[in-house]
Amino acid sequence: MSRLGDKLRSRGVRVRLAFWAGIVAAVAILVFLARHRPSWPWFSLGLLALLGALAVLSIPQVRRSLNLSWFGVTLLMLVGVSFFDLYLFHVETHRQRSERLEVRGVYFDPDHRPIRVGVGYPDLDVRLEGSPYQFDRWSLDLRKVGADEYVIDHLNQVSMVRLPGRVWWKPWSRSRKPALGATLGRGSSSIQSEVYGDPGLGIQLTPEGKRGTLVWSGFRAGLSSPDVFLDRRLSRRLSQGIPLSDLGWDSLPDRDRARELVLTLTRPGRAFGRVRISLPEYRLVERSNGESLGPDGPPLISEGDTVWVTSRGKVWAFSTDRVPGVSRVAAPIAVQFVRRPRPTGWALPSSEACGDETHRCAVVSTKALPPPQAHFDLGGFGLDTARYSLLARLETDRDGVRIIGADEEARFAYGAMQAIPALPASDDYPEAGVLVRVKRAAEGQQSAVLITVFGLFVLIVGALATVSGDAAIWERRKATSPNMSAAWAFVNVFLIFLGLRLALGLRVAYSPPFYDRAAATAVGLWITFALMLVALGRWSTWAPSFWRLIRWLERPVSKLFLPGVNGSGASKGRRGIDELEGETPDSEQLRDRRKARLRTALGLILMLGSIGLLLWQRPETAASLVVATAGIGAWLAMGLARRRVSSDARGERPLDTLTTEDRRENPALSLAFAAGGSVVLALAIHAPWMALVPVTILLGLLGANRVLGRWKAFSSPVRLGWGLFMLGLVILGTGIFAFFPWPGPGLGALSGMALVTVFLLRRPWGEEDRSLMERSHAGLVAVGHALFSGVGWVGVLSVLVILVFLSAQAIPPFVRFALVFILFLLAIRAGLACHRLLERGGRRTQVQALGVLVIPLGVLLVFMLFDFGLGLVFFVPMFLTVLLSARIDRLPKVLVGGSVAVAATIAVFAWSVLNPSVGGLRAAPDVPTFSEEFGSVGNAFTDLLRFAGMSGPVTRASIRSIAASDPELLEEALAFAGPSEALFAAAPSRDQVWGGRAYAASDLTGTGFAGTAILGRGVPAAVSYAENTYSVYVLSEHGALGGICVLMVYLALLVVVGAWIYRVHETVQDTRAGLAVLAMTVGGVLWLTLPAIYVAASNLALVPLTGQNMPFLGLNSWADVVLVSGLSTGIVFGLAALKEPGAPAKEAETGGREGR
Repeated sequence: MSRLGDKLRSRGVRVRLAFWAGIVAAVAILVFLARHRPSWPWFSLGLLALLGALAVLSIPQVRRSLNLSWFGVTLLMLVGVSFFDLYLFHVETHRQRSERLEVRGVYFDPDHRPIRVGVGYPDLDVRLEGSPYQFDRWSLDLRKVGADEYVIDHLNQVSMVRLPGRVWWKPWSRSRKPALGATLGRGSSSIQSEVYGDPGLGIQLTPEGKRGTLVWSGFRAGLSSPDVFLDRRLSRRLSQGIPLSDLGWDSLPDRDRARELVLTLTRPGRAFGRVRISLPEYRLVERSNGESLGPDGPPLISEGDTVWVTSRGKVWAFSTDRVPGVSRVAAPIAVQFVRRPRPTGWALPSSEACGDETHRCAVVSTKALPPPQAHFDLGGFGLDTARYSLLARLETDRDGVRIIGADEEARFAYGAMQAIPALPASDDYPEAGVLVRVKRAAEGQQSAVLITVFGLFVLIVGALATVSGDAAIWERRKATSPNMSAAWAFVNVFLIFLGLRLALGLRVAYSPPFYDRAAATAVGLWITFALMLVALGRWSTWAPSFWRLIRWLERPVSKLFLPGVNGSGASKGRRGIDELEGETPDSEQLRDRRKARLRTALGLILMLGSIGLLLWQRPETAASLVVATAGIGAWLAMGLARRRVSSDARGERPLDTLTTEDRRENPALSLAFAAGGSVVLALAIHAPWMALVPVTILLGLLGANRVLGRWKAFSSPVRLGWGLFMLGLVILGTGIFAFFPWPGPGLGALSGMALVTVFLLRRPWGEEDRSLMERSHAGLVAVGHALFSGVGWVGVLSVLVILVFLSAQAIPPFVRFALVFILFLLAIRAGLACHRLLERGGRRTQVQALGVLVIPLGVLLVFMLFDFGLGLVFFVPMFLTVLLSARIDRLPKVLVGGSVAVAATIAVFAWSVLNPSVGGLRAAPDVPTFSEEFGSVGNAFTDLLRFAGMSGPVTRASIRSIAASDPELLEEALAFAGPSEALFAAAPSRDQVWGGRAYAASDLTGTGFAGTAILGRGVPAAVSYAENTYSVYVLSEHGALGGICVLMVYLALLVVVGAWIYRVHETVQDTRAGLAVLAMTVGGVLWLTLPAIYVAASNLALVPLTGQNMPFLGLNSWADVVLVSGLSTGIVFGLAALKEPGAPAKEAETGGREGR
């Protein structure tokens, strides 16, 4: 036996040596091929290698032969993913023309005379980029008045100037504030005659109409239109600046003057229903030469400020600064380009005439040169070519850039800004020149990417070390049970997704279109994933303290409305109970605890250090901290909705916020409160004041109940109920009068309903002969107790503060997708509540269970009011999530029939939108009929959706469907259809479908990594790194092979979940925790894979586009980060926390926690 054991051990050593030798050899071969074969499809080969390695290492026999645990496999995969990203970036920088010339601006001597900036006029000192075909023409002067201050005056054809400024609701950033013209609205309702020096000028703004009405010498012009489409166009033109002559006047007192006066909407007004809270704010500007700038005088700017100029609806931007490397004493001023032109730069061409030691060379000139010479023509912008000329040669090598001008020669480093002096046509002209910079992707950026990848590697290692400080997870780190194996497999697949996202993010950031946010969101996804791993993995460490803090904050607040309601009662934490019931730990247990603390401390040090390094390297990734907070807040929101459950039951693992139950609560009522909160938050994203109404009304009724209860006249519950009833009628009447379009009929209907309600409330109800009013008041108090025992006063006040704050903010999209993740958790809770109701038995509980199943669908419909594509993509996975957590194999026939009916109804509506009927269009006898049919394309079901308030999303989805299925018909509609919402969506939909097909029409391997240099072919650049990432940056550059490899990563998720279900399908549905994990795992995978499949098909024009990103591939989206991070970490720790069949159950399991 000893010889056999020695042979096996020696064979295992040889296998391990061969394995590591093979890895070293593979790395050496890849390094060799990267230098000599950069055109190979390394993207596809890398993904195949990672997936193949994970498939092989997932086999238990292979891991035993190599003496590898799942933790070792994860470290190997992390190394492989890091090498994959660095390798692809190396290939990217060596395949493209990495040197780019950027013309940053021009410089002048400001002490000589004012600097004239503009477009289209002669004798401009600084010419910005404009189009002569669109009659772009404007100018202004920059006049120096101090050491670093300048005045803007002598404006011509300028409708608005915006300068940076601070506002109270955004103290962390600067906004663009208007700095030109006289103000109309918000306290200034008229323009006095002396403002423009014309005694005949008297213009007033009256509050008539949605945006007010202008009155000029008795003549009126409305600033809104009853037609929806014309009103939208007018609103857009008001924001850009519209001449008074283009408004709908009944008559104009001075038409020539009206052409020069431009009205710009600078701040929209606020209205609450039909009650106007504040008028919009306008600025009136006279764009003729020599204009008086209004009562505030000429605008003043400082060095470093960016000036935004609007003229004829187009926007230009430039900034002022000093010339780099020049003394501040008598230094010239630099006018740097910000917008039109954008300083993105051009790739430097290579030439055989450059010489052996010169990498690339080109000529910079202010005039066009003969065609054989590679040159950059700066004649379209920059200096005035009639007064200045420039001819210089650029040469690049390994060390930097050399520029050879007419009078001097200079060398400067890559990335440094260099001033190139221009030759004046006369000595009377001031000193001037051009500011250029040559950026090299491989210079400095390779080290930056190396530091980034190293920081991300350390971050994930630190997160794993921190999570391993949990005793339960550490004990199961080497377990090969189905749940732990699936959890580790999911971690490794998600690491491949992180590597894929980082590779594409670096490609978009360092190659055309040079979108830096793509790299920021990719790095932010790693940071968010790591933070949520630690937050969920160490839930039992910090969550109980959070619940205790919430209870402590609630105690004084609850005395205002419902005394005695403080959330859950005080309870000892888990640790305190173990210390009371357990024995003194022995020396081995103390040693294990010290080791756990050491692992936690080491992991936190690694995480904090790596996050600090990444934030220093890429400050824009700081948004990931906010995104991670939003993801963790979704779990805490579910916990706040279970306040009647003790904090001990919610503090052991995050899954307990969904699975723990209190026998005293009504699951349907509890879920309805959670769903109502989700609806309020969904409304808050788009209409914060609307969402504020139900919260304030409920608080007002409970406060009134508290105040009236102190009076003897309302001592009995019946009198108190009648008092609240009358107060409610007053509130409803005021609301109808203020907000209802027809107040007279509305008040009449309210009076009739009040009389009927009074008659019903006076009648006895039930066996105890109590009036319905008494029972209704008791129900209101019970609802208040249930709600605030569930959400808690801190939750209610937090919602109030958030709603007030959101009303003055531009809501970021990731907040919406944080609510989508809450909706996913809500779907799991709905299924568990349905399962609990069915356990009680009875026909009535089955009806309640069906209502519970429908609640998440109702919340999703509210989301669809604002984003119809979101509902189309996520309906199927959400519905399956609800059914899985309700135990789909044991649903009664009533629920099966109801579920099928709901699914069939939704499917009919979705099919009507995605496959609209075009028979009416084809059969239209004339153009007016065709136009009318196109404006309301669809059938009766789509008309019903439009009536429900989803007209815009439904119309856009239908037009996108026609663009994908029948582009010829859409071309006819563009030619013959009249103005409508459908027509506005037709051209972008056609271009995007055509562009997606054009990019996807590549061969097997595509153009290569970073090979798609021509962007904007139908798909705008802003859309290419959002919903069209798959076609533009995967299929176009990596061909069908790359597209299949990306889909294989999503397929890996389905393979892992399928293998897990095969191993645990007999036991996983026996407990509530098992049902929750089943729904979270299978549902979470479906939430990731089904939208990915749909978006991939839409990129191929097989199905309509929905505006949704492909999960993990929304390169510009923090919303994608919060959703995929929440789903992936929830899947991992749901599986890790699920006990294996036959494991010893502790007393503090789900039901046992209640009595404690």
